[in-house]
This record gives sequence, C-alpha cells and structure tokens, in this order.
Amino acid sequence: MSVGVARQWCGRLGKVENCQVGVFAALSCRTHVTLINTRLYLPEIWINNPERCRKAGIPEEFIVYQKKSQQALDMVKQARTNGIHFNWVGVEGGYGKEPDFLRNLASTNQRIYLEDPKPTIPEHKSNRDRKPTKLKAQTDSIHVDKWAARQPEDAWQMIQIRESTQGMIYAYILQELVWVWDGRRMRRIAGI
Repeated sequence: MSVGVARQWCGRLGKVENCQVGVFAALSCRTHVTLINTRLYLPEIWINNPERCRKAGIPEEFIVYQKKSQQALDMVKQARTNGIHFNWVGVEGGYGKEPDFLRNLASTNQRIYLEDPKPTIPEHKSNRDRKPTKLKAQTDSIHVDKWAARQPEDAWQMIQIRESTQGMIYAYILQELVWVWDGRRMRRIAGI
C-alpha cells in the first residue's frame, strides 16, 4: 500500500524494479545543495485504480496522471514564480528524450545581456507625450539558447556534477559573464 510503488525504472538501482519514484528540484551553489521541491510520481497503474489511491490516502486532486517531465517543468515554473533565481537547469538524461519537455523548458528561457544594460528612464522629448516612467535597457538582450547556438564547439567545457551509484555524472556547459534584468532588478552572473 505504499503510495506509487510499481515495477518501474529505478535510477538508484539502474534497472526496472518494484519501487517508488520521486522528482526533485534542488538549488546548488558550489558544493552546497538544498531541495526546494519534491513530488512523488504516480504511475498510470495507480491512476487507473482510483479506489487504490483513495485507500492509500491520496487526496482526490492528485489522482491525475502527470509525467515526471511535466512534474519537473512545473517545479521549474514554480521556482521562478517564487522568485528563486538560478542560472541553469540540469536534468537526468531521460528527460532529454522528451522533445515536449525540452521545448517547454526552452519556452521559459531567460533573456540575457552581454553588456551592462544600464537601465534608465528615457528623456521626456515632447510636451505632447506622457512623461516616461519605466526603465529601458540601453543595450539589446538575447535568449540564452540563441547565444549558445552561436558559440564555437571548443567553448563548451565538460565538468563533473556529482558522484552517483552509476559513476560520475558530467555535463557540458558554457560560461560567460552576463547581466540579467527583469525590468526591476538587475544581476550580474558569471555562468549561464
């Protein structure tokens, strides 16, 4: 009766096994990591048996099938809604096989400035127009994916992420000093 237990891929064991699967969002800075969101994945075999779900104590509103990738995407969106700032999103390789997940993740893509945008309120040029009150960037921004596509192959660096039960996990990254401005706050970040 443990919620979500089914024969499914178990990343810790590296094979299909009877287990529970969780989706986790963690925020990291150098060697420090903390969880910011967790979700228990409910396989379709559970969702297709609502009575089993009710007996296990699952609230009615959660007896809806949601892919792990959708849970992960919802967590990324929730983190941004909560004002949590992060420079990049890393996921395990299985998520990379889902084009919808990658497209939706890209649609939440951040715009960056390669030069200090020096936001200022534009000059009031005419007595006929309303006086400007909103800040305006003095340089152009670019989407991270467009910037990354312009980078030469040798700009990508392979870094170690962490040790796992299957060995070391690596990722290819690009690093550049950029500015991020959301129309209110500006930050300078060293990695994207």
